[in-house]
Amino acid sequence: MTVIQCCFSAIIFVSTVSPAIADLNDSKVACSEPKSATISTAFDTSNTEISMAIELLEAAASPTIDKYTRWLGAPSSDVVAGVIEMLQQARAYAGFQQSWCPNSSTSDLSWENGDLAGVHPSSVTDIFFVDDYFDISPTGIDSQSSTVIHEILHQVGANLQPEVYLTHELEALAANNPERARRNAQSLEYLVTDLLYGL
Repeated sequence: MTVIQCCFSAIIFVSTVSPAIADLNDSKVACSEPKSATISTAFDTSNTEISMAIELLEAAASPTIDKYTRWLGAPSSDVVAGVIEMLQQARAYAGFQQSWCPNSSTSDLSWENGDLAGVHPSSVTDIFFVDDYFDISPTGIDSQSSTVIHEILHQVGANLQPEVYLTHELEALAANNPERARRNAQSLEYLVTDLLYGL
């Protein structure tokens, strides 16, 4: 089995046999109009949030550096430039996404308690959203927009395995292994969220 990336505390497992594409296609259920509108707004908001985070990182003010250090470790100019580049890629990539709202798990895309959305490595422009996604706050920590940021970050290379999710573990990862923290989607998501909303 191959691990795919998703948000929060669960991991989705994907079969690697050739019928997997057919099973994944079973998960490609069109979202209702209200859900599509919510997702569209979340993509627009996430794009704005990423742009604002990039501006703050480029300005390198003291509060920004403190938040960067909390989530990604001690900064250097070349490392921060790499993070900015990844965020720029995520912002650009957001325009090429297809959203799906599967009704249930399939053999190729299974949901666990706490999952809100997920991506699949064989389908790089698809994000799958579960019903619980539509019940969370539009912005802020663990929100609709931050979930979109998280999933897109997976698609542009933030694929640390195993992924770290809990706040105290994220802070320990940043302090002890900044290189790994910069490959952890939750760390990058929390950096953006903290820069804009505070955590």
